[in-house]
Amino acid sequence: MTAHRTFDTGIGHDCTVKAGSSPFWLTDRQALARVRAAVSGLLEQSVVAVQDDVTVTESLEWLARNTCADVDLDPCLIPLVQALAAMAAAGIAHTGSADPLGLLDDARAGLTAFERRPESAQVKLLDRSIAESDFG
Repeated sequence: MTAHRTFDTGIGHDCTVKAGSSPFWLTDRQALARVRAAVSGLLEQSVVAVQDDVTVTESLEWLARNTCADVDLDPCLIPLVQALAAMAAAGIAHTGSADPLGLLDDARAGLTAFERRPESAQVKLLDRSIAESDFG
């Protein structure tokens, strides 16, 4: 067994997740394609790890860095890849899709629709989101 490591061990650089023409990774189709490839690769590697008596949690933690590097995905997105792979491994689905990776498409579509609203409507929706959420 390998010693315990966290996702940010050795990142040592500023995050630059821009892959294509969009300034934000969620709206960047190339970055999303890399996230999807990393999740798929991490799940595939986890199958082998679990067969070698490693828990799925350990495999998601230990293999994510290499999987992200394999698809040229910035290490800053390792936690996202781990979370999506964990959701897929656990069979967690959300409304409207049996694919947890569909959350990314839903979020991108939601942001696009949000940004089409007038500024005053955007401010009201953001204020309401803050009021209804518990970030503490």
